[in-house]
Amino acid sequence: MAADGHRRYRLDVADSQANADAFGRPGSGRGEGVGGYPQAHVVALVECGTHAVIDAALGGWHDAEVRLAEGLDRSLTPGMLVLGDRDFASTRLVRAWTATGADVCLRVKANRRLPVDRMLPDGSWPTTTRRTGWGRWWSG
Repeated sequence: MAADGHRRYRLDVADSQANADAFGRPGSGRGEGVGGYPQAHVVALVECGTHAVIDAALGGWHDAEVRLAEGLDRSLTPGMLVLGDRDFASTRLVRAWTATGADVCLRVKANRRLPVDRMLPDGSWPTTTRRTGWGRWWSG
């Protein structure tokens, strides 16, 4: 499985006051200060082989993808492997996902300094975070 919800997953929704109240409007450089349409932000859990969307969390255009992704734990099962980009490297999110029995493999930001358990030939390394106690990272 893979989770993603970057800016490309912000969708224009019908231009109504109810949608503007629920999702908000992004800013605009046109002088009015607000965008033309309210936008929803979607974070999806997708099966990597078929690209089938298994679950999705929906929020306002301003909602952080890592917070929306926390709701995807409802669809995770033991033994499932979930891949995610560096924006998902959050202690709170990883704890929620691994509590389901799923395994998590995330990229981390380059400025995140993690201890090296052992160096691998490709320059990456596994690391264990002892301070937070929630498993292994692969970094590099």
